[in-house]
Amino acid sequence: MKVRLKFALPALKMPESIAGECIDKRTCRTDPDLVKDEVDIEIVKEMAMIYEVRDSIGKMLEQVDDFIVATKACKEELETNWSDKKETSEIEAINVTLRNSSPTIFYKHGSVRLQNLQSTPETWTYYSESLIKLGLQQIKKSKDFRSNLETEVITKPILELKNQAEKVMALLKKRIEETDQCRQAFERELQNVLTQIAETEKLYEMLSKLLRQLDYNLKVAETRLDTRMYRPRIENCRDEPQYGLIDEVKEINESQAALRKRVEDTDMALAKLYQTRANLEFAIMTKRKSLYIDQQRCLAYREQYPDIIAMTSAPA
Repeated sequence: MKVRLKFALPALKMPESIAGECIDKRTCRTDPDLVKDEVDIEIVKEMAMIYEVRDSIGKMLEQVDDFIVATKACKEELETNWSDKKETSEIEAINVTLRNSSPTIFYKHGSVRLQNLQSTPETWTYYSESLIKLGLQQIKKSKDFRSNLETEVITKPILELKNQAEKVMALLKKRIEETDQCRQAFERELQNVLTQIAETEKLYEMLSKLLRQLDYNLKVAETRLDTRMYRPRIENCRDEPQYGLIDEVKEINESQAALRKRVEDTDMALAKLYQTRANLEFAIMTKRKSLYIDQQRCLAYREQYPDIIAMTSAPA
C-alpha cells in the first residue's frame, strides 16, 4: 500500500502538467474571447483537486510510516513472547521426560527458592491474553487502515479527479463547438458583407459616372446660354430656347444636388461596410485563434490524460 501511495505522487504530475498547460495556453486567447468561462473555472478546480490529493497522500504517507512502526513494535513483542513460550515449552518437555533413572538429575541447591521477578499464573494469563488481544486489535486496525486508505485516499479522490477531468473535457468540446459555430456565422456574415460592398461599390461608381455626365450636360447648357448672349442687337432675344436652357440648367443643378446626396450616402454606407468587414475579420481571427488553442493544444493535451488504473497502480 505504501508503494501505491509513493507511485501515486509522481503519477499526479501528468494531470497537473496537463491542467497547467491548458490554463497557460488559454491565457493567450485574444479579447473578447479572453474570458473566465466554464472551462477555465473547472480546470482551476481540477488543479486544486490535484493539490488536495497530493497533500492528502503526503500526509497519509506519514501516517503509514507511523502505523508501520506501531505494527512492527507489536509484531516484535509478539515474536518475543512466542519465542519465550517456545523456549518454555521445550524446558517443560524436558522436565516431563525426567525419571529416577535419568542421568541428568542432580541436587540443585537453592532451586526451591522463589525468584523475585517470577510472574504469577494470574499475571502470566493477563499478559498473554493482553498480548493476543493487542495482536488481534492491530490486525483489525491494519485491515481498517488499509481499507480506508484504499477507499478514501486512493480510489475515491482519484476517481473524483478523473470525473473532474471528464467534465473539463466535455466542457472543452462544448466550447470548441460553440466557438466554431460562431466562426462559421461570422464567415457567412462576412461573405454577405463582401457581397454588399461589391454591389455598393458598383452603385458608387455608377452614381459618380452619372454625376460626371451631369457635369458635362451642365457645361453644355451653360455654354449654349453664354454663347447666345453674343447674339447681335435685336437678335439677342429672350426666346423660348433661352428659357428652355435656363430650365435645363436648373433641372441639372437639382439632379446634381440629389445625386451628390446619394453619392454621399453611398460613401457613408461603404465606410460602415468596410468597418463591419474589419470587425468581422477580427472576430473570425479571434475565433480561429481560440479554436487553435482549445482544439489543437488543450484538447490534444487532455487526450493524453492517464486512466484511473495508471494513476493508482504501482509498477509490476
